[in-house]
Amino acid sequence: MNLKLYHILGAAACGLLTAAAFTSLEAMFVAWISLIPLFFLLSGKKPGQASLLAGTAGLFFHGLLLHWLPSCLAPVAVSAAAWAVFGFVFSLIETRRPFPAFIAAPFLWAGLEFALTLVMSGRAWGALGLSQSRNLLFIQMAGITGVFGVSFILVLFQALFVGAIRTSIRMPFVVGMVLLVLVHLGGFLVLQKPTPTVDSFEAAAFQGEGIPASDAATGLRRFRGLVFGSPAGPDIAGPDLVRRLVGRGASFLTTHGEPEAKQTRAAASGHLTQAVFRAVENRRSVLRLDVGKGFGEIIDAFGRSAASVIPGDDLTFYTRHGDVFALFCLTISAGFLILSFLFMRRP
Repeated sequence: MNLKLYHILGAAACGLLTAAAFTSLEAMFVAWISLIPLFFLLSGKKPGQASLLAGTAGLFFHGLLLHWLPSCLAPVAVSAAAWAVFGFVFSLIETRRPFPAFIAAPFLWAGLEFALTLVMSGRAWGALGLSQSRNLLFIQMAGITGVFGVSFILVLFQALFVGAIRTSIRMPFVVGMVLLVLVHLGGFLVLQKPTPTVDSFEAAAFQGEGIPASDAATGLRRFRGLVFGSPAGPDIAGPDLVRRLVGRGASFLTTHGEPEAKQTRAAASGHLTQAVFRAVENRRSVLRLDVGKGFGEIIDAFGRSAASVIPGDDLTFYTRHGDVFALFCLTISAGFLILSFLFMRRP
């Protein structure tokens, strides 16, 4: 089947729709459905065609989402290439056995997001899970899987939905729905835990005292005897960088954006979203400081807005072990690809 103009336009629309999920609290639900049309477009296409469609969607998605980054052309192009790889591998698997491709899709997506982070200097700009930064019940799982686990569930739901329609195999979608309920239930239980207030302090107290420079060996600083990490504005987008600071003993985190003259609404929103996930992944309060204005916002260890910083000392699974879930997804993706060639050929 040859590609038509409406296929390309449809893919572009999917990318723009997915980017729209990052714009506001009300729009975040769009990320639960925006890839469904894309999976329909990819299904039944040759690998080259699927790669072009997915790459087009990725180009429009990252172009809209990351336009505020300095020298954004390279990050957008590399990120779009990752989507193109997703479409190519998805199609390779689907041309041999259709339904396994839909099961492989969330593993492939999460694994490629992680790989893209490595290419982007460790920064997770554009991870699909970031769209859910205000869905507090859902994102508590990031304390185990990091942001890539949130992306995994989003893609799992949509891929299995389309797979059930395309192949009439519905049980995996039912299992996926049960998993989705359990993830939200787990988040609800996490949010019921009491929050200790020992050594808590308000932002004004932090601003009013002189803070020594970071330790050259650890990157950590001290305040009232408390150790904290202070990743620069762009570095808050680095899940592994931040978790290493916490692993070295940071009891809370601070971060800052660009000076007000350079800060755009999109940039401020992007930094806030990243800060929410770093807080949840590591169960650490994050104090955001706006350059030129002082105090910005406090985010507690569960991603909620807070009135005071509460230091923590427990380490999450993610802090201890890093992106093992994402590495697992990469491994499973490779397994699906190998099996599609060895044992899944059409008769």
